[in-house]
Amino acid sequence: MRFDICNKKDEWYTPEYAINPILDYIIPNSIVWCPFDKKCSNYVKLLSKEGHTVINSHLDNGEDFFNYFPKENIEYIISNPPYSLKTEVFERLFNLKIPFAMLTGTLGLFDNLKRFELFSNNQFEILRRIEK
Repeated sequence: MRFDICNKKDEWYTPEYAINPILDYIIPNSIVWCPFDKKCSNYVKLLSKEGHTVINSHLDNGEDFFNYFPKENIEYIISNPPYSLKTEVFERLFNLKIPFAMLTGTLGLFDNLKRFELFSNNQFEILRRIEK
């Protein structure tokens, strides 16, 4: 299996097949913020190709998800967050009160009391890919 990488050898980008199921849940021509993505990200490429206005930001550009918010009227936040910060990422996402989709593993998602309470106190859905 080949993954696309952009500049850094340790920065792996989500394959399109993992992003495609999310597209069914987004209203056409929406404004989407990809807060952990460079322009070469498959999220940015695919969402743009589908007609969405995509605002991407990345720590390498001085845009720290925890201290940055785009000036555009964001309708969705979609990305693949750093797994080591998933508690903090989900906490901020729920606080922003903007619909979001994050590609993250579900194993261990609720094994932390803070995350368990965060998900218990907020409405969310888990989308699962079914192998054919």
